[in-house]
Amino acid sequence: MKICDFGLARPLFKNVKANVLTEYVATRWYRAPELLLSANQYTTSVDMWSVGCIFAEMLQRKPFLPGTDTKNQIELICEYLGTPDLDNIKHIPEESKKLIKNLPKNKKNGKDFSKLFSFAPAEAIDLLKKLLMFDPEKRITVEQALKHPYMADLHLEEDEPTR
Repeated sequence: MKICDFGLARPLFKNVKANVLTEYVATRWYRAPELLLSANQYTTSVDMWSVGCIFAEMLQRKPFLPGTDTKNQIELICEYLGTPDLDNIKHIPEESKKLIKNLPKNKKNGKDFSKLFSFAPAEAIDLLKKLLMFDPEKRITVEQALKHPYMADLHLEEDEPTR
């Protein structure tokens, strides 16, 4: 499977400070937390979050995080993944951190993915968790995902160009 959506594609050049990033990207249900929380800088890790949402949707055969608005989307993310601690929201603007700090603390750990996706192999759940890390710096990269044990039978390095 190849996923592509070039509706808001932008070139990202190393060593160029003038990369123009679009403020409002990705359909809400697939939008990474850092985008929902107004981070002024983002990386290709937002795409890995979207892949994680699509993967979860494929596993359960229905939308994984169907938020009704931005606040509800963040609430759903925290309900399923747990409310992030301050270390995992360091890249979020201060005004957006207030939203996270005001969420119910009883959602600290999130849902048990092994129960939620009980029919999925352990390797699929592990990959899903790595795709859906709240902190974009901790999220798995495309190169790491392609080498993940769940992908072992499908991994063909010479036919997997990354951009």
